[in-house]
Amino acid sequence: VLDSVFRGSGSSEGSLIIVEAFVRFFVESIGHYHQFLPKNLDEEFNFANFAKAPHSKGLRQFLDNFKNTQTFNVFVDERRSDEERQTFYDSLFERRLREQIKESPNMLKTIGGKFKDFGAKPRSEER
Repeated sequence: VLDSVFRGSGSSEGSLIIVEAFVRFFVESIGHYHQFLPKNLDEEFNFANFAKAPHSKGLRQFLDNFKNTQTFNVFVDERRSDEERQTFYDSLFERRLREQIKESPNMLKTIGGKFKDFGAKPRSEER
């Protein structure tokens, strides 16, 4: 199916697969963000604890870098704004996140479990 994305046929189906893969990656890697959103808009998002939450060392390293990007800062700022919240709760990311939370209510305990070797150097094949 991914080959068809690059050949041009079936591109909408291939694009959907790619979008779903990225959404799943972000749900599983940053989906715990809501546990660190302050209730009061005067308080700051706890970036340090957010990045330390996953069990996977590789994912913690990824989040430690990702939390400093403009993309993530905009993501957090948009979700902190009361007027923006309703819009984002209807996004594909938020819908997939709700599904994930429904399947695994203790998401913080399992976050990063699927990323055991995330960030590890690829193994070289012995020949």
